[in-house]
Amino acid sequence: MYKKIYKSMRRLAVIMAILVAVITYFVVCGILVECKQDAVDAQAQILADVLNADSDFAVEKAMEDGHYLVRILSADEALVYSNKNYAGLPENKLYTYEEVLENGYVLRVSCAKHELYADALWLLLPFVVIILLAYIAAIAISLRLSDKIVDPIEHIDAVDIQYDKVYPELVPLLRSISAQRREIQRLSDRVERQNLRFRAIGEQMTDGIVLLGRSRKINMVNAAALSAFGALETEVLGQNFIQLCRDAELCNSLEKAWEGHRYQTERMLDGKPYQIYCSPILQEGIVTGVLLMLFDIRERREAELMRREFSANVSHELKSPLTSVLGYAQLMHSGMAKAEDMPVFAGKIEKEATRLLNLIDDIIELSKLDEMQEPPQKTELSLEGVIIEVIDLLADKAEARGIEIAYTGEDTLIEGNLRQISELVYNLCDNAIKYNKENGSVKITLSEKTLCIEDTGIGIAPQYTERIFERFFRVDKSRSRGAGGTGLGLSIVKHIAQAHGAQISVNSKPGEGTSFMVKFGK
Repeated sequence: MYKKIYKSMRRLAVIMAILVAVITYFVVCGILVECKQDAVDAQAQILADVLNADSDFAVEKAMEDGHYLVRILSADEALVYSNKNYAGLPENKLYTYEEVLENGYVLRVSCAKHELYADALWLLLPFVVIILLAYIAAIAISLRLSDKIVDPIEHIDAVDIQYDKVYPELVPLLRSISAQRREIQRLSDRVERQNLRFRAIGEQMTDGIVLLGRSRKINMVNAAALSAFGALETEVLGQNFIQLCRDAELCNSLEKAWEGHRYQTERMLDGKPYQIYCSPILQEGIVTGVLLMLFDIRERREAELMRREFSANVSHELKSPLTSVLGYAQLMHSGMAKAEDMPVFAGKIEKEATRLLNLIDDIIELSKLDEMQEPPQKTELSLEGVIIEVIDLLADKAEARGIEIAYTGEDTLIEGNLRQISELVYNLCDNAIKYNKENGSVKITLSEKTLCIEDTGIGIAPQYTERIFERFFRVDKSRSRGAGGTGLGLSIVKHIAQAHGAQISVNSKPGEGTSFMVKFGK
């Protein structure tokens, strides 16, 4: 603005200075020419007066004037006298004044026209100097005036406008600008709040979100999406989607979304399976953006695989005892079994039925733990009391195999569900007896909310210690079935420990024994 005002004023000042100088020059030139012509006229009057007085000396003196061409002509235009000045100069190049003498002759006094303008030409150089000075003065004046005009505008405070210190002509404009500024600020604050809210929601989501704007640039991307694509926000924000992902199929999915179609696909990103949804954002039927959502389906796939394996294992585990029960029942029903074998078959049927009921009970218990939406109801309980009660329940079973159970430690109070904690301790102690050696031992230690159960059993190979908590996993399947195990006991123990915020670990050496340690939280 300042430059425009300065240039305009400088241009105007220069034009006015030149215009005034040119007009002044021509006016002065006109005056000088008129003065010169008046001088010629006066000279002619003087010569006429001298000639009419008939003074020989005066006439001779006047005729000798070399500045003018003096001629006397008779009444019939015959040349009587000429002082020969401007000889050969055409008549149209002369300025001539005529005067009729008393004797009837005509006096003509002439002057060359170029001499009339000679003085005016001498004035040209001063006028050029005057124009240059006027140009310099115009620059200085323009700078000064520009500063004076622009200064009040430049010092306008857009936040706190003082209308009494600005040009009255600008007050309506400034009021309009102030109102628009307040409206823009209000809208900007609203957009900022929405962006912060949307970003806060996006950052809290475990699923990935990528928002593309009208220009197909990335407007927002949350941490989950950045992690999935292995990128940094500063590298991709405001960039084309190709900077975030170069997967051809995913880019084609985005193109379909820009055409107004919803699209769904599954892709592997950073070694993990993702379900990706591409959805267009429509405003009045026009696609103004695209929302890309990424769902990590690794846990879902693992859960599906676990369910399939669980279903297969349950089917197999249920089929084995039922097949045995059915076989013995058919032998007894058909009469093929001898009378003395009936008690044996009945005992086997009872054993398989008991195993089947135990398996069903464990499946039901595990399903309850899986489906538990809320933490179990907890009360303050004595962990030592639970251990003593479990030892009493397993005393006969341990005695039958000659296994000695020893408990040492001090009573510890914990917050927990009595039924589940009892089942956790029971399953660990029951396994310590079932998979122990004949005449072995089980040592139970309780110290500072840490329960340790050690046995002198067959032990577990190192490659299996991480898998023993899986459902239906058995290190030695034949031995486990013979001992009456269902393969779900340790899985139930793990679920109960997790529900109570406890940490469980195992340390085992094949042929020497196994130690389970459960550390309860504060």
